[in-house]
Amino acid sequence: MTRVQTTPDELDASVGAVFANLRELALDDGYPRFTALSAGAHLVDLGGAATAVLTIAPAARSREHPADSHLVGLTITDRGRLSDRQVDDVYACVEALPFTAHEIRRLAPQLPLTRGLAADVDGRPLRGLALFVVAHLVTDLVVQLETLVELGADPRRITVVKKEYAYRHRRRVESHLRARGVAVFDTAHVADALVDHCRRAAGGCLALDDGGYVLPTLLREHPELVPRFRGVVEQTMSGIFRLEPFDDLPLPVFPVAQSEVKRTIEPRWVADRAVRTIVDLLAEEKLEGQPALVVGYGRIGEQIADVLRDRRMRVAVHDDDALRLLAAHERGYATSGDLPSLLRAHRPRLVVGGTGRTSLGSVHFGLLPPGCQLASVSSRDTEFDLTALRELALRVEPVADIGTRYHLPRGPVTVLADGYPVNFHRSDSMSNRCSDLTVAAVTCGACVLARPDHGLADGVDLDRANAALAAAGLVERYYELYRARVDDPLPDQARWDTGFGRTA
Repeated sequence: MTRVQTTPDELDASVGAVFANLRELALDDGYPRFTALSAGAHLVDLGGAATAVLTIAPAARSREHPADSHLVGLTITDRGRLSDRQVDDVYACVEALPFTAHEIRRLAPQLPLTRGLAADVDGRPLRGLALFVVAHLVTDLVVQLETLVELGADPRRITVVKKEYAYRHRRRVESHLRARGVAVFDTAHVADALVDHCRRAAGGCLALDDGGYVLPTLLREHPELVPRFRGVVEQTMSGIFRLEPFDDLPLPVFPVAQSEVKRTIEPRWVADRAVRTIVDLLAEEKLEGQPALVVGYGRIGEQIADVLRDRRMRVAVHDDDALRLLAAHERGYATSGDLPSLLRAHRPRLVVGGTGRTSLGSVHFGLLPPGCQLASVSSRDTEFDLTALRELALRVEPVADIGTRYHLPRGPVTVLADGYPVNFHRSDSMSNRCSDLTVAAVTCGACVLARPDHGLADGVDLDRANAALAAAGLVERYYELYRARVDDPLPDQARWDTGFGRTA
């Protein structure tokens, strides 16, 4: 069942999108075939003796279903000769509805800073450039795409490499991208995506990276394509780390990841979402009073430790950097620079890794207490050496909606979200109003690199990136949007919508 917010005149388009998705499956020659049963209901003959019923109906108004919501559902009434994979593909057709124009109009105000760039940036700096984007399939990408287009980008010259996380709306976001003419690849085929992108590009190229996929692949596999790119905007520290093996980078890198804009504001939001997701995934567990270990006391790790302590867990911290370790010690955490010793002494019930590198390997897994839960807040699924963990396990089993459990000789260890960052697990990581600041910074970085006189040197140029973001005034505008307006007069009488058609 998929919820869409739509106007009455868009309902037929939503049904038509499901029909189109089913046709693309081509399950049998001449199929599927559709027969209207009633208003909002269709019988679908899938071929191979398989049938289904497609329905679309208004949702009951509630907290879960805002006004103008409709529920689109597909029920296979007879699977016939469909394989399990084909059954999954049929149901995915409903989950892959593009966003309606009504939904996009509702999303846009959630990222006012990003949307404002379309009016505030002089000219259309992205005109003629082909954008290569590595991104999370979350709803802020829908708004960012429309902003990039208004800034001059041609969606038919945009490539998006999708990160394979369990986002809530990932299929809808991907469907929307494809409907706009964007080419979509997965992270396993970055090299192929780069070749295809440069073939389709009419002029220069610009990369908006998230995790260090683009420049390392160009340098290792397709150095001949490097001159086609103006530069790279990188928004994660793991992406910055992946550039370290290269001595002389041939392109300017705009490091949003290291910028004051992102490092000062975003970590608390990431930590809050990550811990809330951990608590939801471990709903049957009692975390209060239990030992937790944070590996990596950077900007995000520091906030994770604080939030876990607020949850009344007994928190220990490990970091390889003495200054960070001292900072954690001064905040009252149990600390050690010797991770194996800390695992033995603290016996954590929960380990949260946030180094951006591989923090736990085979030497550590044998020291984990039975029942330990591992959670990552780093990009990709490399915070824990999952290959080594699998080799040590006597048995491996999936845990529905939670992750993967590895039965080690000492007892079971569960990796939440299969090792991907928990803050993205079945969610958008943070609200769009929070992500707006980083999305705007990335978009601003693209506009800066698009100009021939950008002034950034080849390599990671943090000073000029910070200066460019400061000149753009993003922080000041964001502050004005959300600051407490203590001088505003209060209304004579507070009134609010109760959600049941009346006010109180």
